[in-house]
Amino acid sequence: MAIKTYYNIKQLLTLEGAKKKDGRKINQEDLGLIENAWVAVENGKIKDIGTGKAPSSDHNIDLNSAVVMPCFIDSHTHVTYAGTRVNE
Repeated sequence: MAIKTYYNIKQLLTLEGAKKKDGRKINQEDLGLIENAWVAVENGKIKDIGTGKAPSSDHNIDLNSAVVMPCFIDSHTHVTYAGTRVNE
């Protein structure tokens, strides 16, 4: 399978510190911010990350100084639930 390298990432948010804390009581230092980054992906999974000049790969994709962060899942409550989830 082809390796895709996404480069020219202004800021890459890894959330590495938040993962170590299981997502609990995180603060700004836990965000894992990497400046001037690149990400290599193979078979839909992150293979490597780094800073500076990205390695050559099958497909190099310029992200034009974008900020890249993990996707967040929309947590929601269905109408049939009458309670509140404000503390979640």
